[in-house]
Amino acid sequence: MKGIRKLLTGILAATMVMATSITAFATETTPATNAGEVTIDNAIPNQEYKLYKLFDFENADVEGQGVYKITSEWADFFEEGAPGAEYITVDANGYVQWKGEQPNNTDNRKDVLDANVGDAQEFAQAALAYAKANKIKAVDTKTAGAAAEGQDRAVVKFAGLGYGYYLVGSGAGALVGLNTLTGDEVTIHEKNDTPTVDKEVKEDSGDYQKQNDAEIGQVVEYRTTIHAKAHGTGYKLYDKMDEGLTFNAKSVNVTVGGEDVAKDNWELTSGGDYTAEGSNDATFTITFTDAYTQGLATDTDIVVTYTATVNNKAVKNVALTNKTLIEFGNKTRSEESFTRTYAWGIKVVKYTGKNAEEGTKLEGAKFVIYKAVDGGIAYAQVANGKLTGWTAADSTTENLSNLDLSYFEGKGATVFTSDANGEISVDGLDADSYSLLEVVAPVGYNKLTSAVNFVVKSTVATAGKTLENELTQVDDDGKVIDIKEIDVQNNAGSLLPSTGGIGTTIFYVVGGLLIVAGVAYFMLRRKVDAE
Repeated sequence: MKGIRKLLTGILAATMVMATSITAFATETTPATNAGEVTIDNAIPNQEYKLYKLFDFENADVEGQGVYKITSEWADFFEEGAPGAEYITVDANGYVQWKGEQPNNTDNRKDVLDANVGDAQEFAQAALAYAKANKIKAVDTKTAGAAAEGQDRAVVKFAGLGYGYYLVGSGAGALVGLNTLTGDEVTIHEKNDTPTVDKEVKEDSGDYQKQNDAEIGQVVEYRTTIHAKAHGTGYKLYDKMDEGLTFNAKSVNVTVGGEDVAKDNWELTSGGDYTAEGSNDATFTITFTDAYTQGLATDTDIVVTYTATVNNKAVKNVALTNKTLIEFGNKTRSEESFTRTYAWGIKVVKYTGKNAEEGTKLEGAKFVIYKAVDGGIAYAQVANGKLTGWTAADSTTENLSNLDLSYFEGKGATVFTSDANGEISVDGLDADSYSLLEVVAPVGYNKLTSAVNFVVKSTVATAGKTLENELTQVDDDGKVIDIKEIDVQNNAGSLLPSTGGIGTTIFYVVGGLLIVAGVAYFMLRRKVDAE
């Protein structure tokens, strides 16, 4: 089988395309009918592969030679003016020949094929597009099984094939490989990488990363990058958010290279099967048209941006996860990518005594929380222990401890009251600097004369994928210290709540003077009586 075993069939895989010269060399005997096999190694698990036969091989009368003719299913594709006619010529006998440079002998065949790889890619894609548009029936269709243990790729085998030129297509994308048959079986190495997806979230700094923190009510920006392969099909993006995030559908935008992708190339729908077929547990799905993705001549990054709002279902110090994955080809799915968003919480303990752990907890202390904003300060607004927003900026920032309760209520601030355990809690805060101001002290105790400042911050942990909460204060010596809660001490004592006066001191002074005057008067009176 010396001749026909050498150059019997050219294969075009997903991508395998027609050889430069369509002339083949036959053996001294006629090859067995339907004895050929095509094996695809490195196949993508669960991916569908379609095999099309473009040309039949015919033995020539001259010993050792053979020729190719167009199959009836593909005749229209090669008619004058049709896409295939740009790549081959057909002589008066119906034999076909590649328009590229022709080799002098078969030993040079592979080099010539490599030199024409650009035209070969175009030809393969034109043929695959024609097959789909005109519903050309494939010779055979196979779906790759699962990968063997320890492997991430599979094997697909087409058997019982007549000799000729074949095109193998899949939905994974297109990467041209050129091959010639050197025996009854030809092996095609699937070179397509699978599409991948990467999700990031925007931090307040403007940087996109894998995690961030935000307060309840804050709009969070997400960026998902689909690393699409050239000429792929069946692309869908599935996204699933935790219930503490509210998706803003009108915010979705799709771009490539900074330019908007026309909306007739993709469709946004609510829901979708994220976990499994029929699960309908996705937050949203974006479906791309095959016309668009097949038209991508090279590997392309498709960028999808959108926003979500942190809502009151967020749990303090627990990550809000946003996950995404893509489906492509024959419903093959990529690995998922995800981000984590955190909303932090604080606890305040009001006490009297040596320390918060051993001291007596004080009920009835009233506080407000504020932070610096443009134009002054804003006061926290809270419902059911969770942040709902901030007041408008207040330009009054000095001598706040001298203001009475009605002032803060008039500004719309939430006034917190310590419970029987001396505690107040606020959840849903972003990493930032805050101040806690006591506006009413417990009965019999002195009100603090200045605010207690604290900082909520986060540090990256777990290989850059999670955040951990830190709470700090500055002590009396100006040193930053880590704290677990904000402990606020109150003491019963001589100072009445500060209103700008001098407290009880004036009473002690006046009382002392009266006593001295009384003693002097008594002694003087005795002296007068004695005389």
